[in-house]
Amino acid sequence: MLLSYEQGLQDKIKLVPIDLQNRPDWYKEKVYPPNKDPAKKEFAEELFSYSDSFNMALFSSAKGEVGEEINAVFDHLEAALSKFDDGPFFLGQLSQVDIAYAPFIERFQPFLFDVKNYDITAGRPKLAAWIEV
Repeated sequence: MLLSYEQGLQDKIKLVPIDLQNRPDWYKEKVYPPNKDPAKKEFAEELFSYSDSFNMALFSSAKGEVGEEINAVFDHLEAALSKFDDGPFFLGQLSQVDIAYAPFIERFQPFLFDVKNYDITAGRPKLAAWIEV
C-alpha cells in the first residue's frame, strides 16, 4: 500500500553500514527528522492519541454489528486526511501517523467489506485515495 516498486530503484539506494550501538551524530536527524511545523506536530499527537479509540471501534465491529461508532471513526479519519493539502497522507507527506494506521486499515478494510458488507471508502474520497497510495 505505502510502497511501490520502481524500475532501477536498487541502483539508486546506497547502503550505509551503521553500528547501532554507536550511531553517528547524523543518524537520528536523517532517520527521524523532526517535524518543523508545530501545527502538524500537534495534529500528529492528536492522531496518535485517537488511535486507541479507532482500534477499539474496529475490534468492536469485528465482534458485533457495524454501527454508528465505526462510521464515526472513519469519518474522523476522512476529516483528518482533509486537513493538509500538500499530499495524500495525514500530515500531507508520509509520516509515522500513516505508518501507525496503515496495518489496521489494510487488514480491516477487506474484512469489513467481505464479512460485514461495509465499505469504509464509501463517501470518503480522501480515505480511498490514501488506501490506494
